[in-house]
Amino acid sequence: MNITALIKSEGFSLLEMLVAISIFSVISLSVFLTMDQYFSTTEILSQREEQFATMNRFFQMIERDVQYAVNRKVRNPYGESQATIVVGPVDDNELLSFTSSFPDYSHEGLSRLVRVSWSFHDGDIVRSYWQVLDQAQDTEPIRHKILTGVKDVQLVIKPDLEAAKEVDSTNMKYHMELLITPQSGVVINRQIRFFGEF
Repeated sequence: MNITALIKSEGFSLLEMLVAISIFSVISLSVFLTMDQYFSTTEILSQREEQFATMNRFFQMIERDVQYAVNRKVRNPYGESQATIVVGPVDDNELLSFTSSFPDYSHEGLSRLVRVSWSFHDGDIVRSYWQVLDQAQDTEPIRHKILTGVKDVQLVIKPDLEAAKEVDSTNMKYHMELLITPQSGVVINRQIRFFGEF
């Protein structure tokens, strides 16, 4: 048997090599595009999940504040009386401020009154609170940025007629309609009932 002929029959031709490389390149490109799309989708879903969690935390906080709202007027730093509930926009882009009674977990069965304020600054919703109700001129609030990336906020306080029918009371019940427009996304509408009587 001719050894040269045997060697030639066991090798690959240039054309076969080019076809094999082309097939491998197409498969590699497909795998790369699929993985790139997978990681992009995962990143978008992660961002959406984080936005949803942040929005949910915001609604939980404002609902908790409203849940403990009480009928207690306060004095501002200039000694002027402020209503139990003030609906903005007023000074410092304030949307809403009211007095709230939080459970004091350090003393069982007791609660403490704080003045809470929610405001809207340059796409951020900020929660402020004062541990001293009747403020002096040097009283400073404690501020926390709760929600970012907000395009618009609308807040309206309305009488809760359904609650007034259910409860025989001379004091009116109220609820808050809150519309939030994120920078990316649809308008979110939430109604929050005030449990206290005002």
